[in-house]
Amino acid sequence: MGQFAEDIKKFSLKVETNSLKIFKEASKNTFARIIKDTPLFFRHEETTGNTRYNWRASLKPLSYRVLKGTDKSSTAKKTIDRMTKQVNKVKKDQSIYFANSAPAIFPLEYGGYPSEVQLGSYNTKTKQYEKRSKNKYSLQAPIGFVRVDLVLFYTWVKRLEMKYRI
Repeated sequence: MGQFAEDIKKFSLKVETNSLKIFKEASKNTFARIIKDTPLFFRHEETTGNTRYNWRASLKPLSYRVLKGTDKSSTAKKTIDRMTKQVNKVKKDQSIYFANSAPAIFPLEYGGYPSEVQLGSYNTKTKQYEKRSKNKYSLQAPIGFVRVDLVLFYTWVKRLEMKYRI
């Protein structure tokens, strides 16, 4: 094989390898941001962080099963670590699925809280009622959060293309 053909083969391999790195890094960054931005409160029973915990990534389509577990830490480490393990398994020409089956996920993203609350939710720490929604949206995500964070995926890809020089 001539030098030109070898150079093309090396370049092709580099592009393929770097493309996979970009896909994985951009996916992990975007998914982590969505997980962290998931509001912890929807209704009283959601103060546990179950909606955040229900974010999952997989190499195959996910079931609609709601996971039993919580992740209410400010870093969302438990959920992000679980997602990262899955994204790291992605090989060339594979897709990654990212989904959430918690019942609260649609009202959190698209609004749909019941009409304005009178007292709000009782906070056991402060021993006071607090309003956690306004105009049918969570105050933690007044315009949603998934759609906002997905816009950043393109930004991550562009930054990573520069990093890996594709």
